[in-house]
Amino acid sequence: MADSINIMIVEDHDLMSFGIREFLETIPIVQVVATARNADEARIFREKQQIDLVIMDIRINSDLNGISLTSEFIKESPDLAILIYSMDCNVELVRQAVNAGARGYVPKGAGLENFKKAIEIIVAGGSYLPRLKTNPNPNPLTLREEEILKLIATRKKDNEICEMLEIVPSTMKSHRSHIMEKLYLENAVEVYQYAIEHYPQ
Repeated sequence: MADSINIMIVEDHDLMSFGIREFLETIPIVQVVATARNADEARIFREKQQIDLVIMDIRINSDLNGISLTSEFIKESPDLAILIYSMDCNVELVRQAVNAGARGYVPKGAGLENFKKAIEIIVAGGSYLPRLKTNPNPNPLTLREEEILKLIATRKKDNEICEMLEIVPSTMKSHRSHIMEKLYLENAVEVYQYAIEHYPQ
């Protein structure tokens, strides 16, 4: 493994970008040399900086251009390592990311230790992919679960959602738990972020 790994983060949400940077800086051999909020900034930083690994959200500015940007970077720099992370974790997206040239794909709810493990494996020349069951349905959510996410995206509180859908709090809790399990989310904050990204108002 290299003595030092220069990393660029590509993430359009400042809070998420800050959290990733804070975590990466706890790894001794890692140096975050650039943080880009969009594809244009990422291109500029890649040209100006010596970058070993790009850690990129699959969705930049609510678009799936993380995959197209991966393909673009790999065509120009075949040895560049790219790790994609995303709220979305299904077979088709992972396949698209790998075909574009990404060496790794991590669900946002995978946990920090898995994130660190992915980085170590990738910079050592390997690949890191989640274990996924093939699912013919790209959207594992039920109509009710999608309905709840749409309401969460409008900043409705749980009690308001229960009243609007005429369900009891325990049912709401159960729906939230199923959403988190299906989408690999770890807490209510990640559920909210997923909701506003996928069901914008």
